[in-house]
Amino acid sequence: MLSKESVLRAIEHMDAVGDTDLYPRLPEAAFFVACSEEVANLVGKMSTGNYNPVSSVEVLTPKSNLGFRIGHQLTAPDALIYTAAVIESAEGIEKLRENTSGEVAFSYRYDSQGGPRLFKANRGFHDWLGHLVSLGATGPFADAKPVLETDIADFYQRIYFHRIENILDDAGASRGSAGAIKKIIQVCRSKQSFGLPVGSSASRLLAEAVLCDTDRLLLNMGLQATRYVDDYRIIANGEHNTHTILCRLAEHLMVTEGLSLNVAKTRVVDTDSLRTSAQQRLQDVFSSAEMRALSRYLSAIYGDEEIDDEDDGAPDNPFVDGDNLLERLDELKLREGAEHSSYKAVLRVLRNTPRFDAHRLLRDHADLAYHLPRDFCRAIQAACRDGGPDAVEIEEKIWNLLQTPPTSELSYARLWLLNLYVTGTLPVDRKLVANRIGQSSILEERQLIFIRARLNDRAYFRAHRGKLGQIGESNKSALLIGASCLPADEYRNWIDIAVRQIVDPFARSFGNWLKEGQNLDELLAV
Repeated sequence: MLSKESVLRAIEHMDAVGDTDLYPRLPEAAFFVACSEEVANLVGKMSTGNYNPVSSVEVLTPKSNLGFRIGHQLTAPDALIYTAAVIESAEGIEKLRENTSGEVAFSYRYDSQGGPRLFKANRGFHDWLGHLVSLGATGPFADAKPVLETDIADFYQRIYFHRIENILDDAGASRGSAGAIKKIIQVCRSKQSFGLPVGSSASRLLAEAVLCDTDRLLLNMGLQATRYVDDYRIIANGEHNTHTILCRLAEHLMVTEGLSLNVAKTRVVDTDSLRTSAQQRLQDVFSSAEMRALSRYLSAIYGDEEIDDEDDGAPDNPFVDGDNLLERLDELKLREGAEHSSYKAVLRVLRNTPRFDAHRLLRDHADLAYHLPRDFCRAIQAACRDGGPDAVEIEEKIWNLLQTPPTSELSYARLWLLNLYVTGTLPVDRKLVANRIGQSSILEERQLIFIRARLNDRAYFRAHRGKLGQIGESNKSALLIGASCLPADEYRNWIDIAVRQIVDPFARSFGNWLKEGQNLDELLAV
């Protein structure tokens, strides 16, 4: 179905970046890395006809202070095949973008050179803000020009499936890769006619390609424009004023793409205001010099996709003082309208700053566990690593967060707080499985399975040996991993019985790998 090279690069990408930028890593993906050649050969032997994806898990995630979006968690096999299928089609998609979008599309340009990152460096959001600072500049005495600022409402959720089919055809996607992509999207979206899975690099590239014709429309109108995902900045010229541009753009999106502009985020400014606004957003937390240092640091450490391990030769962290970073969070909290991206930038650097005060982060900025639970919890995890704060004291505060609104009411936030127990960052306690914490989602149930494994709850796994058919496909692999708390001989027998009840195409190979004896702590500490 898919080439070996595409599958191997997808495995490398998932190992370095994860399968989404929303959810905790899937421990079972370690199997793909350990048995990459076997996995690639198995995928190569599949056909689109006999491959049956599993429906994704949907969870509400915060998008802004008062906004939300639905994020999607695919199973590990589906995430691998989806990523590999898009990688196999990616060069054709990028050529399509180059030929139609030109330089309008700033974000997520595919890197064909291989390696774990799928996208070229220096194309992140803060890089785009830097690009906006110079947009439309023609000299110190040039008159300011009108600029249309707008974005697309519910972009990912409203993309028509038929447009994806057209894009894959235009990009020359192989029958195997196109078939796999379409199957996964249809199953993930419950056979609806619109929407992409939210959170994966594969979806980002497909979404970018959807706007190729829209970008070409602006170029054909002779306009200077730039776009970051669905966020447009368009400079009017003598021939087309902003209202003309807005009408043409809105009509094209509605008629051709079935998309509409976000009225609340549509406005007209001028080039001076555009550059000033971009500069202010760049300096929302840091000075210009600090931002340049930070940009180099984040680009080297994370690139456009967040890679956990530092690259060789990466610049030093420009902020070695955790107290200073916590003070930046204090400043943001006092500033009206501060954006989530600013908080996120501080939390990302905080994760690489030794010995910052995690107690103060929990005391003064516990609201970030609701708004940015992923970055907040990963900062706490980093603080507790290598002899940081007392884990018992931190655990007490995390337990209180799990039970206190609004954090206790958001499944996505609870999921990440539970992940601190799963990874071994915090000591586990039976209260986690004895007390009901909100209305548990499927992903939270996964976390509780892993927590039961850490609690050595052998009775639980013995009770489920012959009942995997009653468990959702998304949690079966978690049970297989968690049952490793059983005695070795019993566990191997347990696996033999369990894999017969799983439709996962890698189930037997995955079971054999587990029977070889994997370290539970290492699998979960990701």
